[in-house]
Amino acid sequence: MGFSVAWFHRLQVSVSGCRSGVFYVRILIDVVASILDVMDIKMSPDFRQSGLTMKRKDFQMIRLAPLCIAATLLSTPAALAATYKTDQGHTEVQFSWSHAGVSTQNGEFTTVEGTLDIDPEQVEKASLNVTIKTDSLATGFKPLDEHLSSADFFEVETFPEITFVSTNVERTGEDTARVTGDLTIHGTTKPITLDTKLTHIGPHPVGASLDYYKGEWIAFEATTTLDHMEFGVGPFSTGPITIRISTEMRAE
Repeated sequence: MGFSVAWFHRLQVSVSGCRSGVFYVRILIDVVASILDVMDIKMSPDFRQSGLTMKRKDFQMIRLAPLCIAATLLSTPAALAATYKTDQGHTEVQFSWSHAGVSTQNGEFTTVEGTLDIDPEQVEKASLNVTIKTDSLATGFKPLDEHLSSADFFEVETFPEITFVSTNVERTGEDTARVTGDLTIHGTTKPITLDTKLTHIGPHPVGASLDYYKGEWIAFEATTTLDHMEFGVGPFSTGPITIRISTEMRAE
């Protein structure tokens, strides 16, 4: 719903130009009439005129009306504030490392559940919670998957989950933010910071043709690096591990 310039002008007059009770009620009725006009509800001429004959004892109730309207507007949550859940088919958590400086190797976790609570107008108050199943590790080479899953590295039978819980969000641009949180791997919790970039918010482009994608969606990419030895993963250091995350999330 949009309000015209004329509506705001009348509102200003009602606040600053009133000197008598009757004039106040007259302007207030004009304001209410303007709101109703926006809502396609017509006020009868008789009702407009009745404002001129109201008794003084009725003024106090009428004067409270703008305050009630303002309180209602201020208490209404932002339309875009929502809770989003990861879409598994379009969520990737990839990691890469240097193989003795000779090549870059890659792997990913294929089972990820995440929840994002966000109001685009108050990004700093957003919260992100992610759970990754360690037994979903995949590198494309089964012997390596088995070794990384063993007690030498992730020890997935003892530590079946990796979790991330955000503790702070710092907006750094129109579509970027730094998300700091507690990352728990192999039973050890350390703070890390994700550099994130918003890639989409709003109706999904595919929603026009496929019902699955109807509704509100948000998508972002995130990157960070970490030292796997700080989490007790691996018998020796392979150098920094690069994490890349890409996800699409649907509003509940």
